[in-house]
Amino acid sequence: MDMTNVVEILAAKALDEPEGIPYTFLNYKDGTRCDINISYREAYDNARRIAADLQEKGIKKGDRVIVFATQTSDNVYSLYGALMAGAVFVLVPPPIDEPKVQRFSNILASSGAKFILCNTPLFRAAKTNPVLRFIHDAVTVINVEEIDTEPAAWVKGGMNPDDLAYLQYSSGSTSVPKGIMISQRNVMHNMASLAGFFKDEPFETAVSWVPFFHNIGLVAFLFFNVFYHFRSVIMSPQAFMEKPVRWLEAISEFKAYTTAGPNSAYALCAKIAKEEDLKRIDLSSLKCALNGSEPIDSQSLKMFSLKFGPSGFDSLAFCPAYGLAESTMFVAGNNRKIPVREVGYAQFQKNLLAEDIADDGRKKEIISVGKVFNHSKVAVVDPDSGRVCSENEIGEIWLQSESVADGYWDMPEENGKTFRGILADHPGFYLRTGDLGAVSGGELYITGRCKELIIINGHNIYPQDIERNIKEDIKDMAPCAMSVFPVRIQGKERVVIGIEANTEGLDTQSLIEEIRNSVHRHFEVSPFEVFFVREGGLPRTDNGKIQMFKVKENYESKRLFTMPDALLEPENVETAKAKSEITDEVELKIKKIFGQIIETGEGITAEDSFFSLGGDSLDTVHLLSSLEEEFEVTLILKDVVEKPTIRGIAEHIKKIMKREDIVNDKTYLYADCELPEDIIPGPYQYSDISCPQNVFLTGSTGFLGAYLIKELMEHTQADLYCHVRADNKENGLARIKGNMEKYKIWADAYAHRIKPVLGDLTKPLLGIEPGEYGALAGMIDTIYHNGALLNFIFPYNHLKKTNVDGTIECLRLACREKTKYFHYISTFSVYDNPSHFQKPALEDDPLTCGEGYFLGYSETKWVSEKLVRAAEQRGLKATIYRPGDITGDSKNGIWEMSDLVSRVLNACIQMEAIPDINVNIYITPVDFISRAVVALSTREDSPGKAFNVINKDIAGVKELQAIINNLGYQTKLMPYKEWQKMLFKATDNNVLKILESLFAADESEETAIVRRYGDMEPDFDTTNIRKGLAGTGIQSPMPDMSLMYKYLLNFAAKGHIKYPVE
Repeated sequence: MDMTNVVEILAAKALDEPEGIPYTFLNYKDGTRCDINISYREAYDNARRIAADLQEKGIKKGDRVIVFATQTSDNVYSLYGALMAGAVFVLVPPPIDEPKVQRFSNILASSGAKFILCNTPLFRAAKTNPVLRFIHDAVTVINVEEIDTEPAAWVKGGMNPDDLAYLQYSSGSTSVPKGIMISQRNVMHNMASLAGFFKDEPFETAVSWVPFFHNIGLVAFLFFNVFYHFRSVIMSPQAFMEKPVRWLEAISEFKAYTTAGPNSAYALCAKIAKEEDLKRIDLSSLKCALNGSEPIDSQSLKMFSLKFGPSGFDSLAFCPAYGLAESTMFVAGNNRKIPVREVGYAQFQKNLLAEDIADDGRKKEIISVGKVFNHSKVAVVDPDSGRVCSENEIGEIWLQSESVADGYWDMPEENGKTFRGILADHPGFYLRTGDLGAVSGGELYITGRCKELIIINGHNIYPQDIERNIKEDIKDMAPCAMSVFPVRIQGKERVVIGIEANTEGLDTQSLIEEIRNSVHRHFEVSPFEVFFVREGGLPRTDNGKIQMFKVKENYESKRLFTMPDALLEPENVETAKAKSEITDEVELKIKKIFGQIIETGEGITAEDSFFSLGGDSLDTVHLLSSLEEEFEVTLILKDVVEKPTIRGIAEHIKKIMKREDIVNDKTYLYADCELPEDIIPGPYQYSDISCPQNVFLTGSTGFLGAYLIKELMEHTQADLYCHVRADNKENGLARIKGNMEKYKIWADAYAHRIKPVLGDLTKPLLGIEPGEYGALAGMIDTIYHNGALLNFIFPYNHLKKTNVDGTIECLRLACREKTKYFHYISTFSVYDNPSHFQKPALEDDPLTCGEGYFLGYSETKWVSEKLVRAAEQRGLKATIYRPGDITGDSKNGIWEMSDLVSRVLNACIQMEAIPDINVNIYITPVDFISRAVVALSTREDSPGKAFNVINKDIAGVKELQAIINNLGYQTKLMPYKEWQKMLFKATDNNVLKILESLFAADESEETAIVRRYGDMEPDFDTTNIRKGLAGTGIQSPMPDMSLMYKYLLNFAAKGHIKYPVE
C-alpha cells in the first residue's frame, strides 16, 4: 500500500529498521560538542507519547499546535506527535527578544493555536519571564520533556492526504507574516520532486544548520531524510554563526553527500576560513551543495570553489535551487551542471536574457536553477498584461504543482490574488510567486522579486545588482551588510542605500561619493540618499535576512538611527567649507531648484553634482525648464551636462545675464587630437589589401560587429581575431556566437576561423595579455576598429576613455611590429556642428572644426578621426567609414532598441502621434553597411579616403507616417510642441522616455535636435562610396512598406508595439 503521509513513513521505518539513525544532533557548549543520535523507534515512540498526551488534553482534529523551534531532538518528537494527534503544527522561533515576542503574538492570534509544545528551559521562561507570562493565560503550554504518558496510549486516527500538516509562517523579509497552509499531499509531492532531483541515487548522510522553522530545514532535513533513508546531521543556526567552519567540519567528519545553505553562508565561509582549516577539512564527499533561499551570486560560487578546491570541493557540487514556502519547499534544482551564464545588461534591463553584450561591456552573470520536477508546470507571465512570455523573456514566475499550498490561513482575499492565477488556454489555477525570472533552454533563471524591482526611466534595476557592484568597486564596502530599496519622490522612483558599518576612521563623505559614482557608472542613475547605520542597525528576520521593506518603512518614517557623516580632517575643514559654500543669490536659487527636482536636503554644497545627488537624464528636462523660467534665459542640455554643479551652472547663467559671450572652451578637444609620439608606422611588409590573412576586430559583440564578422567570414579567407570582454576564450567565443545567433547570422563553419582575444578598450594595450599582444602585433595585417561606447546623454569626458583612448591603443597596435591596414568605423554625426549646417558634407572634408557638437559621442568620434588622420600623415594606410542611422537587417528585420531612430519610431506608434517636422531619416540597414565596409576595405584605392555609408533614399516624416498607417497603426500628425508635451507626460514605459532630454529645446532654436536633423542638416556627399561600390551590386534597399513591415514585425515580437497588418 502506498504511503500518503510522513507519519506512515516514520511508522514503517520504526517497524522495519528500529535501530536505524535518521537524526544526529550536534550540541555545542563551552567549546565542546555532545552528539545525540535518535533512532527510528525512539522518534516514533516519543512522538506517540506526545500525541497521546495531546489527546488526553482534549485536542481535536485540525487544532493548531505551536512548537518552539529549538533545533533539538524534542522538535522531532513534537512535530510528529502533533501530526499523530490530528493537529496542525506551527513552528515558531522562541520568543526570546522583543521582535520575536511580537512575531509570536501575531502568529498566536492568527493561527488560533490552543497548545504550545516546548522543552524545559522555554517552559520555565514562559512562567518566570514577565513578558511571556501571558502565554500560559492564552494557551495550554506542554513541557514535552516531562510527559510520562505511554506511547501505547495513542489512539490512531484517520489521516487524509488533503489534511493540513502545518502552517508555515513567512519570515517577514518582504511582508507581514502569513500562514501558508501545507497539506500532507503537498509534503509528499514535494519530497517526491526532491527525490527526482537526486535521481533516486542513494546516499547516507546530509549536514544542515538551517533552522527547522525555515522550509528547507523542516522538509529537507526533518521529513525528507526519513522518506529518502539518510541521516540528517543537525546543528543549530547559533552554532553555525558562532563558528561557521563547524558546518564544513561536520561535512568532512560525517562524509556528507549533501548540505544546504543560503548564498551568503557559502560566501561567509570562503571569506573567513583559515589555512589551518583548509588542511583538516575534506569536502570530497560533498556531491550536492544546495544553494537557495536568497539571490545566488556567481562570485560567491567562484570564491567558495577557489577557497575549498584544495580541500577536495568540486565546483560541480554546487546545486543552485529555487523554492518557496507557498510550494512547500522545492521547485527546481540544477544538479551537477555549470550553472553560470553571462548575458548583456542592456538586454537584461529590457526583460530579456540575451548573450549580446554591448561595447560598453556591461554584462550580468545569471544562475540557472535547473529544471522543474515531478509534473510541475512553470509559466513566465508578464505581470502587467497577463501575457505568457516567450523563451528568454523575463516575467513573473507562475507555478502549478501538487506541492502548491491551498492558500494562506484565513486570508481569502489574498488567496485569490496569489493562489488563483488564471491563464488563457491553461487549465487550472497557478500560484503567482512574486518572483521574476525566465525559462531558457528548458531551465529556469530567477532574476529577482517583483516588489524589489526598482524601475527608473523604464529600466529594471535589481537591488542585489547594485549591492554587488558597490562591493566589487569599493573595498571598504565589501564586508558591509546593506539594503537597497526604492522610494517614491515627487512621483518618481529613487534609489536609497542603507549600509551597516563601523565608520570610525572612514571618510564617509568620500565613500558616499564613490558609491554614487559606482551606481551611476553601472546603472546610469544616482542614489537619492546613501546613509550609514551602526552594525546590526538594519531590521532583520529570524533567519538573519535584512527586511528590505522594514528598512524602507523605518527610513520613510524616520525611525532609522543613521550615523552622522565623518568629518574631513580638521586642517581641511575651513578650506573645504570655503570652496563649497553657497555664495550668492544665483547659487541659492539653483540650490532651491535642485531641491525641488530631487529633494536634496540642506546639506548640499556648491560643488555637488546634479547627477551625483540623484538626478538622471529625465530630470535634466525639468532642470532646464526650471532654470530658464527662474532666470529668463535660454539653455541647452550641454550647459547642464558639462558642468552639472550649482557653481558650474551659476557661472554659466551669470555670463548669459551679463550678456557676455559664452565661450564653450573646447581646447581640450584639440589637445586630445595630438597623437602620442611613440605611434610611428613603419614600411608595409604585406601589400595585398584585397586579401587579408589575419584580421583584428573590435566591437565584435555589438550590432554592426556581428555583421562585420559575417561579411569577413563570407568574403575573405582571413582568420578573425575578435576583441571581446570575457573571463576566458571559451566564454569569449560563446559571446560572439550567441550575439550572431541572436541576429540569425551564425554559421558553425565560422567557428574555426574566429579567435577570441580577451581585452578591454579602456585599458593599455587594449587590455590584452602582453605576451598575446606581442604575438598579435607581429601577425595581424588588418585592423577594423568598430568598438565604441554609444550614449546620447553622457558628455565627452565620460566617453573618452573607451572611444578616444581605445582608438589610440588600436592605432598603437596598428604600428607595433609590422604596420597594418587600418579601418575606422566613425559616424555621420561628425558633421553635426555649425561648420557644416546647410552645407555639403564632403567625404574628404578635413573636419577642422570641433566646436558646436550636440552630443559628447560626436565629439569623441571627431577627435578619433583626427587621430586616425594624424597616424595617416605619419605613413599609416587608413580608411574611415561614416555610417548613417544604423537600422535593422533588411532581410529578417531584426533591429535592437538601442538607437534613437528605433526609439522614436516605436514611441510614435505607442503614442499614436508623429510630430509634423521637416526631418529626414536615413534608414541604413546594418547588413548594407557591413557589406559596403568590407567591400570598400579591400580596394587598393580606399586608404586615405572617407566614405559616407548613408542611404540617400531618405524617408521623410510624412512618408513614414503613411507607411506606418498602411500597416494597420493609427497615428496622426501633430505640431511638434504638442508631440513634445505628450512625450514629457508619457509614462516610463515609453521607450523614448530615457532620451526625453534630447527633445527639450524649442524647435525654433538652433540647438534643437529637430533643427540639426532637419532644415539645418548638411547635404551628405556620397561620391566616394558610389564610385567604390560601382559594379558590386551592393546598394541599400528603399525605405518602403516591405522593409518597414519587417522592422515593425520585429518590434512587435519583442512586445514593444502591436503586430502590423501585412
